[in-house]
Amino acid sequence: HVLNFEGNEFFLFLENILMKEIEKYSCRELIMIAWSFCVSDFIPSQIVSYCFKNAQSLELNADDILLFRSQLYQCHLRAFYSEKNNSDSYIFLPKNLIPIYKISFSSKFRTCQKSRVHSSVGATLKKMGIAFRMEYMAQGVSVDIAILEQDQHKNQNSNNKKISVEVNGPAHYFCQTRKETPKTIFKHKILESLGWTVISIPFFEWRTFRTQKEKPLAH
Repeated sequence: HVLNFEGNEFFLFLENILMKEIEKYSCRELIMIAWSFCVSDFIPSQIVSYCFKNAQSLELNADDILLFRSQLYQCHLRAFYSEKNNSDSYIFLPKNLIPIYKISFSSKFRTCQKSRVHSSVGATLKKMGIAFRMEYMAQGVSVDIAILEQDQHKNQNSNNKKISVEVNGPAHYFCQTRKETPKTIFKHKILESLGWTVISIPFFEWRTFRTQKEKPLAH
C-alpha cells in the first residue's frame, strides 16, 4: 500500500509510532529526533514534552552534555515562542533548568569566530550610516549583526523592529553545495519565532557583489 500524506500528516504519523515505543529510545536519540523534527518546521509536541518532563533525570555522557542541552534548549525556544504553539499541548523545559541549558546553547554558538565577510558586511553598514550591534545575544541566540529600531532613532517611542543580518560562511552550507545546513536553518527559524526579521547574506553572493562593486573604482 502507498501512504499519501499532506502537510504535517507524515510527521504526526511518525511521532505517534515513536511514542508507542518511546521507552526503547535513549535520551540522546530522543533529543536528536525532537531537534530534527523542529528543523523540519514541525514541533513534535509529544516527544518534546516527554523530553522536557524528564529533563531533570536525563543521563548524558560528559562529551554529549553541551550538544544535547543546546539542542533541547533550541526545541524549547521554538516551541515556546512559535505562533503555532498551543500552550495546552506542551510541558515546557523546567524553569530551573532554562539558565543552565541556555548557557550550553550560547557557548556552542560562541565558538564560531567572526569571518572576513562578517567584518566586511559590518564595515559596509557603517559606511551607510546604519547603526548595528555585532554578536548581539537574543534569548541565548547569537545574532551575527543586529539592527534595532531603537538604535536608529534617538527617541524611545520608535517601533521595536528587530533585523538579524546572518552572514553565512562556508560552514553554513553542505560541502561543495549552496544548501544550508539544518543548524543554520533552525537558527533562522528560532530567530523568526523570537520576532526577528532574518536577512541571510551568503558568502558567495557577497563576494560577487563586492567584486562587481569595486571594479569601476579600480579604473
